[in-house]
Amino acid sequence: VPIPSGGTVIEYDVDKGYFFGGHGNFNGTTAAVYYEIPLAPLQSIAQLRHANAASIGSVPYVTYSVGESRAHPAIPADKAVSTGANAQVLFDHSWLANDRLWDRYWFSTLATLEGKAYSGSSAASLSNLAKGFFSGDRPLPNARNVPRLPAGKPPAEVAAEAIDPLGARSAAYIMTAGGFNVNSTSVAAWTSILSGLSDSDVPLANGKDDKVDGGAPFLRTRRPLVGSTGSIDRQRLWTGYRSLDNGEIRKLAQNIVNEVRTRGPFLSMSDFVNRRLGAPGDLTESGAIQAAIDKAGINGLMLANANTISPSDVGKFGWENPQAVTGNTGAGGPGEISQGDILSAIGSFATVRSDTFKIRAYGDAKSPGGGIVARAWCEAVVQRVPAYVDGADKPEATATATANINFGRQFQIISFRWLSPEEI
Repeated sequence: VPIPSGGTVIEYDVDKGYFFGGHGNFNGTTAAVYYEIPLAPLQSIAQLRHANAASIGSVPYVTYSVGESRAHPAIPADKAVSTGANAQVLFDHSWLANDRLWDRYWFSTLATLEGKAYSGSSAASLSNLAKGFFSGDRPLPNARNVPRLPAGKPPAEVAAEAIDPLGARSAAYIMTAGGFNVNSTSVAAWTSILSGLSDSDVPLANGKDDKVDGGAPFLRTRRPLVGSTGSIDRQRLWTGYRSLDNGEIRKLAQNIVNEVRTRGPFLSMSDFVNRRLGAPGDLTESGAIQAAIDKAGINGLMLANANTISPSDVGKFGWENPQAVTGNTGAGGPGEISQGDILSAIGSFATVRSDTFKIRAYGDAKSPGGGIVARAWCEAVVQRVPAYVDGADKPEATATATANINFGRQFQIISFRWLSPEEI
């Protein structure tokens, strides 16, 4: 509702009030961009945080759920579901959504490419995109996803099965190249992954491109309203996006590695994304990446443009987990990088294990006297594929055959070669 001219109770700008970072001109702003309506196929599960998946009828109201990991202040740190006042059942939407989604679903980006985001040669119907992709003529929006054609099946047949509306099973015919194992404790590897978008052009809502020089953008929305927040510009903190320079990326990478060493190894992606459930402490406040972000101190820009929330400020509200409320009033704004921003960038190829292995073996032959008369070394590249060990179960179905229940998916030898002693 517009604020009438002449009001003196609160500060205002013409007919707009100040909100978000604060309620005045000093640290507030009159507009913010929080959500996006997708114009292109989603690539990372973290992009689902823009869906209204955390509705609740009481405070605190949750803005983002999927991909984020901060603890819920109204729920004890050791629980994801709790009964509050008046027997109201409360849910830690982030924890529960991450637990259900990250290891069960995946975005192929095999979708209709039509509308505002695609035109001319980039546009394609679902059928034409599938035919072109499986025949090797064009990539998917997520270029890391590559076709896998089972022996004896022509591309046209695979394309039809992959998009069949009565049993779409694209995951049976698509594999992700260059997956990154989040259990990595290599600072260099994390730095490389986080730098993947360095110096990229960022398309803005007005149709122009914003150039990021010497840094990597981490977008809250795929088409921000304004350019990067490279300096203290309060309006850009709430309507633009953040980028990190090389030094900030390396600092974040080091802190992520520290968290992986403390919390890992992670046995599932939801285990990596979510906070721990347990006694209040560092591990139960947030997930690994969010903890690393907080400890790296890369969000100082927002801290200077918002109000600090201390334990004493929330001590009288009766929160079950008051530590989850402390921080600043700018938390979650587009100008403050969150775990969801990082996972939006890397979530489409992040994993907790590899499906491709290089195996080397050695054997020798001995004489009756025990002496070695011959030696041999070999190397095989073995890959786990979507097909089950027993073909009685289709790749997209739940295993029912005994062999599949016990052993799961097939491992296939992709390559094999003998090695010389000099290669060992």
